[in-house]
Amino acid sequence: MSDNAGTTQTLSSNPTSEVQPASEVQHEFDQASVTKCLKLVDDFGKGLISKGDALLEIQLILQSAIGESDSLTQQDFKPGFTHFLQLLDHASDDLSSDKERGRNANEPERRESDLPSPRPSSSAIIKERELRSKLRRRNLSEEDESDESGDEHEYVLRGKRRKLTSERLQFYPWLETKQYRHVSHPKAEELTLDCYEEWTEDSKYYRGQATATPGCPSFPLSQWTLLLEGRAPDLEKVLSGHYSTSIDPKQTQSLGKGFEITLSQPTTTHKVKTLGDWSIATDLWIEALTFIMPWKEDELRSYKRYLSGFFVDVHYALHSRIIDFNKACRLKIEGQKYLRFDSISKFRRLEVSHLSSLGMVAYSELHQLGSTTGDKSSGKFTGGGKKREPCLNWNRGACDKSTTECTRFHVCSKCKGGHKRSECGSMAKADK
Repeated sequence: MSDNAGTTQTLSSNPTSEVQPASEVQHEFDQASVTKCLKLVDDFGKGLISKGDALLEIQLILQSAIGESDSLTQQDFKPGFTHFLQLLDHASDDLSSDKERGRNANEPERRESDLPSPRPSSSAIIKERELRSKLRRRNLSEEDESDESGDEHEYVLRGKRRKLTSERLQFYPWLETKQYRHVSHPKAEELTLDCYEEWTEDSKYYRGQATATPGCPSFPLSQWTLLLEGRAPDLEKVLSGHYSTSIDPKQTQSLGKGFEITLSQPTTTHKVKTLGDWSIATDLWIEALTFIMPWKEDELRSYKRYLSGFFVDVHYALHSRIIDFNKACRLKIEGQKYLRFDSISKFRRLEVSHLSSLGMVAYSELHQLGSTTGDKSSGKFTGGGKKREPCLNWNRGACDKSTTECTRFHVCSKCKGGHKRSECGSMAKADK
């Protein structure tokens, strides 16, 4: 018995003490622990939790109370736990009785018959469990419908038995796109940072929630994870997934101790080399990102118009620089998630380094070409002790590498100009 009578409550004081007489309960737990245990019994009676979960939680609560008390010992655990176990059994009997009364009300002919009830078989027991589960879900749905909470919206999420209230709705914006499509810039920045922080902790779960929602756009699963974590997706994988017609035959085998091996067949990769490739991949990326973040649609459309202007103004032979510039911009947003894609002023330095002839990226290519010496007639260059030749694949229009990735020069194999061999004659006539 505890000396703190003002902060304790006898277990037999519960109105349902008819299950266990008060004379049999001689041990006391603190008021907070008793209240928590009684709430678990009430939740079980409503069908919100299973009996096993309720017993486990009650055990933890009682053990915690014993550990924090100076007077309670482990000998006090058994009578207290037995008391709440009997309350759970009583609630289970009430639930079964309610189900039986409902079934008899729906089937009066069976009730009037005097046929002896057969001994329940294993299949009947399984069916009874299914009916009990349906009854719990029905009771839960009835409570949700009767709960009028103003503007609060509640959803039952797939895969996890928990309700989604208005406080957590912001982490599932694809369920209420109209509500989140038009928000102020400060609110959009706050939503973006909060969502990335939440999604990163369990990206696999949120990916399943998003992709299972009707209207979800087609997007590679690996790239969905990158979007949810605020990282820049690979547009070449996005484009390859768009044109793919085969099912991914990836196989994963666990090796134990946190190691696993993954085997997959090689797939065809579609390179993003032209304006058309970039435009298709970018539209797929925008569609997926605006599905999980509806407030980003306007800024992403503005960003695409900004990049498309460079494809119009810059010669197509240098379009690879614009594609690299796009990668650099998206990586900048990945590192600074509070930035907006339509914050064009934040990309000026990257624009100079990648697109201007004085930029570090562009100048390194031009300087490498200008510092080479050698026999032009043989088509070989000598620079820094190394020999590099014009890229014949690029002259045929078959090179899929950018100027920085290719080991050969993207110049004319005849006159070493900045055009392809097939255009050499036309360029010479234009100069005349």
